[in-house]
Amino acid sequence: GIATITSATGLYIWSSAAATDDLIADSTTLERKIMAGYQGWFYSDSDGGLNRWQHWSDARTIPDKDTITIDMWPDMREYDADELADTDFKYRDGSTAGLYSAYTTKTIERHCRWLQEYDIDGLFVQRFIGDALAWPHIRDQVLNNVRSGSEKYGRVFVNMYDIGNGDQRTLVDDIK
Repeated sequence: GIATITSATGLYIWSSAAATDDLIADSTTLERKIMAGYQGWFYSDSDGGLNRWQHWSDARTIPDKDTITIDMWPDMREYDADELADTDFKYRDGSTAGLYSAYTTKTIERHCRWLQEYDIDGLFVQRFIGDALAWPHIRDQVLNNVRSGSEKYGRVFVNMYDIGNGDQRTLVDDIK
């Protein structure tokens, strides 16, 4: 839906639909955009990509009390069961706590839907050049997921390269 905020006197302050038709972000400019950074680097051992845990666990194995790398457990209530990979953690009710993978199209489309719902125009998708070269099928799949979700929910995205782990001699060609 469309959210509108007015002051106590009825003065118009803000509407989520004010800048665009049907909540579609204008893709011709970054001016007047609210953008979020997006890593897209969380993977699981059953996602069909790296087929190992990445960024959830420092040992690249199933996250447990000794290997977990996140500071807070994400709220996973809106994810469907087919988006979650089992961990060694349990919820209070005894059910297995699962985590998502950015390799899964459905999950990234969900993230893009949330962008629309919260009136965030789009994403700066961070691509570490070394990872993009080492695992092009993984990083390209994540980017394709972002593109799919952005198109579906009228969001925009920008490719942003972190060149810190790149080779200075081939960097320009590598980005192309």
